[in-house]
Amino acid sequence: FRLTTSVSDTGRETVQSMLSRLTRSSHVLDTCMQRALPLLCATGIWNEAPWSKEYVVDLRAALDSAGMRGVQIVAADGGLDVVDAAATDDALAAAIGAFGVHAKYLPFDKNIQSLDKPYFNSENDVVDGVLPQWGGANSPGLGWPLAFILNYVQANGTATMLCPGFHGWNQNLGRHNHGHSFFNDPWSGFYQLGAPFFSQAQFTRFTRIGWRFIVSGSGQRSCGNLGSPAANLTGYTPNARCTVAVASLAPVDAADFTVVIVNQGTDAAIVPLQLSGGTVGIEPVRW
Repeated sequence: FRLTTSVSDTGRETVQSMLSRLTRSSHVLDTCMQRALPLLCATGIWNEAPWSKEYVVDLRAALDSAGMRGVQIVAADGGLDVVDAAATDDALAAAIGAFGVHAKYLPFDKNIQSLDKPYFNSENDVVDGVLPQWGGANSPGLGWPLAFILNYVQANGTATMLCPGFHGWNQNLGRHNHGHSFFNDPWSGFYQLGAPFFSQAQFTRFTRIGWRFIVSGSGQRSCGNLGSPAANLTGYTPNARCTVAVASLAPVDAADFTVVIVNQGTDAAIVPLQLSGGTVGIEPVRW
């Protein structure tokens, strides 16, 4: 779960106030940790605000003292500056459970690989505007599922969080037309589901909790400056101009698999697939 922050007199929420709210949510934390979902047992720090080493380290100590060692800190919902700082500061690196970057697509960073910590797209706002948002190759309808693929293929990002998950506030408030689904008039029963809501089904309908990306089956093709096929995680070149992104996912036992392909080009593309290992006997079905 993700907690929104309140603002103190100094313009930043104190460690004590955040810990107090986490304690009030302890039933959620207990359920989360009992179900062995560590990536969901996490808290951010400040939303889109300057961060400090002292705050992160103090929050980690406060969580530990309160019996919340299983709650990870995701820092810092901004750019890569927190990653660069952690690369040269052992105390800061130890306090951070995962790096969170606010971006349309996660940028590649070699320090994240060396620090060996999860890399999250802590806030993705690619879906913004009046629904339904069907459109061309650069529309949110394709851009939202493409974010899942590119975050993994280009940067080894394993969590992508849409801002907001849905638009559920009254139209009398600010910041309208934000998100892939609108539920802002619940008393009337009216709601809207946009193109990104349906295109994310290309992932969620054919995957299950516990499925993983397959490195050898994910990558990019039709890349103007790399040739074809493009490199994947084992040899990705940043800033490659590619129009076709491929993601393959499978359960641990490889009893099934899903391949998702997004083509942002204007021409048809051919993507050859070669099955191996436990997938050889599976008959692919196009959907």
